[in-house]
Amino acid sequence: NQAAENGLTYSFGLLSWGYLNRVSAKTGFIDYCILFILIIGGALSVSKVLIFGGIPFLIVYWNPFCNFKKYFNWRFFLAVIMSYCIIVWMIQFWAGWGYFSRLFKIGGDINLVELYSGGRYGAEYSTITSKFAKIWQESPLCGFGFGNISCFDNGYLEFFHQGGLIALFGYFALLGIYFWYSLRSFLNGYEEGRLLLAYFVLIMSGSFGAPILTINRFSTIFWVLTAFLFLMLQIRQRDKVKNADI
Repeated sequence: NQAAENGLTYSFGLLSWGYLNRVSAKTGFIDYCILFILIIGGALSVSKVLIFGGIPFLIVYWNPFCNFKKYFNWRFFLAVIMSYCIIVWMIQFWAGWGYFSRLFKIGGDINLVELYSGGRYGAEYSTITSKFAKIWQESPLCGFGFGNISCFDNGYLEFFHQGGLIALFGYFALLGIYFWYSLRSFLNGYEEGRLLLAYFVLIMSGSFGAPILTINRFSTIFWVLTAFLFLMLQIRQRDKVKNADI
């Protein structure tokens, strides 16, 4: 019942799936079934993070069109047909179909910014902007500390509220180090760096709607996967140095 956590987790699952299939020599029928199960499972929560973030990011990151014969074959189309049949069957019993389809009904007096942000932005009164303004007026340097608010709908607001500009600059510094290391590894040709860079884009965009690095259920998965990727990069770089010395 927590769409943001669901969408973030499934989005990371999709990107991780893309990584595994980029480094593997062959993508089998079961792999495609897992892909569509991830998409369906994430979509059931009607998470805009997954629908407008995770799925497009997967296409850009995975880039299946660069190797058309490897990915678009009878296994892929068979998995598509099976997934389509499952989706059509599920829609008949899914009470959330109307809630899901509203995201694609564009026109009239619909405020798309308010709709796609879940009311966080675009409305006459926004709790996020009002909280930013209150912190800036009352305690911009140190914020209000921990425990004053238990739930945040914005990652930048979380750090600014709890630690003011000091914590917010620390948050940007953390993201900057993460981005620099990811970009450097990607430019050096490491697939793990490419995945970390995709994670970074999801983190930066998702932080406008949720405290990505500390949110319940998802943050543990993020830190574990990130730590493993950093460790794998260190091992690969160390092996590269050893081979160069030899």
